[in-house]
Formats: sequence, C-alpha cells, structure tokens
Amino acid sequence: MAAIQIVQSTTATLDIYPRALPSTAKVTIVKPGGSALVSQTTATIDSASTTVASVSAGTAGQQLSVASAAGLSVGTKYLLTSQDGQDATVEISEIDGTTIRLTDPPPFDPQDGDMLKGLRVSFSMSGAQTATRDLYYRAEWEITPSSGNPVRLQTIFHIVRMLFRDPVTQEDAKRILAFQFPSAAQRYEGESLANMAERASQSVLRQIEATGRLAHLYGDPGSFRDAGLVALRLVLADDGLIPQASTTDHVEYIEQLTKKLRDEIKLAVKAAQWYDDDDDRVVDARETGPWSTRVVM
Repeated sequence: MAAIQIVQSTTATLDIYPRALPSTAKVTIVKPGGSALVSQTTATIDSASTTVASVSAGTAGQQLSVASAAGLSVGTKYLLTSQDGQDATVEISEIDGTTIRLTDPPPFDPQDGDMLKGLRVSFSMSGAQTATRDLYYRAEWEITPSSGNPVRLQTIFHIVRMLFRDPVTQEDAKRILAFQFPSAAQRYEGESLANMAERASQSVLRQIEATGRLAHLYGDPGSFRDAGLVALRLVLADDGLIPQASTTDHVEYIEQLTKKLRDEIKLAVKAAQWYDDDDDRVVDARETGPWSTRVVM
C-alpha cells in the first residue's frame, strides 16, 4: 500500500490492524529525521465485543445477526472467533439494526455463539502535530496480543499541502460491473465497491511512486483517471471477473491490462502538466515540461 497522506495542520487518525486480538498497544510517532514527534504513548484499542445470534441461510456466512451492534461500524475490521478456536479478520459492509453483512464470506462457517471483537488499534493526531509538511513520517506500534508474543509494526505517512484525489470511485466500480458483468453486479455493494475502488486507486499510487515522483505534487490528478479505470479492470480480473471468460485467455488478458496500465501511467507522467517538485505552489518552467520515465511493474 502507498504511504498515507495527511493534510497539513489538520486532525488525523492513524490506525492498524494486528492479526491477533490486541490486549495493550503503544505508539511512537517519528519524524523523517529520526527524532520523536510523539513520544511513546498509549494507543486506542477498539473495545467492541458481541456474539453471533444467528446466521442467515444461503449467505455463505456473510450475513449475521448479532446480540448487539453497539460499537460496530461499517468499513471497520473485526476478529471473528469460532467456538472451536478458529478465527478470521472480517470487515463489515452494512449494518441494519442488529443484522450485519460482511464484505467477504469468512473462511469458516460461523455459528450461533461465535465472538466478534474489535481489532483496530488507532491514534489521533492533532493539528499541531501535523503542522510541518514533510515525507516519510512513521508510526511505530508496539502491540501485545491477548495471547502470544508482542509485535512491532510500522505505518508510513506523508504530511502534505493537498491530497491526491483517488482516480477511481465506487461509482466507477458499480458502473463497470453493471455494464460488463451484470449477473455479478448484485454481489458487490457498499463497502465491497469501496474496497474495490481503493485497491485500484492504490495500484495507481504505487505505480506513480515507482517512477520516483509523488502523486500529491501533481497539479491535475485527473490525468491518472484512465490509468485508474485500467487498474479497476485488473482488480475485477483478480476477483475472477473477465469479459467473455469462456473464450478469453485469462493470463493473456491480465498481461494486456498490465501493459496498458503501465502505458497509461507513463503517458500521464510524461504529459506536459504541472508537477510541483519543490512543493512551493509556484509554477516554475522546469515543472511543466514533458518528463521521461520508465515504469517497472
């Protein structure tokens, strides 16, 4: 995943999801130069906890009723633990009263009495703490699970003047699904579409950063929209959605899309649009000419 972008002098929340249920968590925010912006302090652990009351038939365990939906939220991940000790990280895509729908089916069949608990570890940063623009800040997490050994994880983020606008939206995902894969479109709703769009946008961001440039410094993020739509089709292909699948060579189709994504990124990067390489919001002559690059995928 590309580095997180935080707008300068705004409040922001960093978060991370460990694989095991966290018991305690601490975080240190480190400046690019290596000194501490925030000395080690306690991070917040999602305290949500409920039990599965029933599982809707015919949903592959994707739709559950829970004893209480208090503290649960759409787009957040939780640890689903079965009574025989299996567990899986799941994400909620919809909540209707005490009925929840998961973005994807869990890897085991949930049963009445299974537990659903919060996994998210987070830390809120103030506007004062995000006042200095710079690249490659990091959050160093130290998390002790309820069982097992402590783990240390890291999150990289940039503090920027302006955000890079995502080139793909969930509306794009819905439109392409409805047009090319109408029989499958109903399987994807809400958070599933948002995740699909995010995966495609992250793919574009990573490819831009692979050129040695930073996406948020481009004057017109819309130049990468075509690349985003190609990336979205690659995400769909990764989910097994390929046009005319019975007559299309899957490997060749993915190779063609990968090449097209590379070409679209290269075209957008080389176009004579403004790239504010010194981040001063002044259009210098050297910042508007074509730029040669090689994108490696």
